[in-house]
Amino acid sequence: MGRGFVAVKNCTLYLSSSYIIFLRFSIASSLLFFIYYKRLIKTDLFSIIKGFILGTFLLLAFWLQTEGVKFTTPGRNAFFTSTNIIIVPFLYWLLSNKNHP
Repeated sequence: MGRGFVAVKNCTLYLSSSYIIFLRFSIASSLLFFIYYKRLIKTDLFSIIKGFILGTFLLLAFWLQTEGVKFTTPGRNAFFTSTNIIIVPFLYWLLSNKNHP
């Protein structure tokens, strides 16, 4: 658990954050494309656009996380990432709840 943060920290010593993210997303996209090719060609354009928008936010989050690990320890980086996992559902609840004033 958490070894990925250490690996990313070590990679940032030799590669730029943008290159690391490019490699990670290229490998993941290629694998998912080959696994889900048949479903992808049946997908409507609106779903692809929504996926592109969500993917852009995911890319930004990964890039900021990778950029941030340069300035702190992998443990702190993991802590901030874990904190987001807890905070996001509460933010969604606050923004989507119809009963609050």
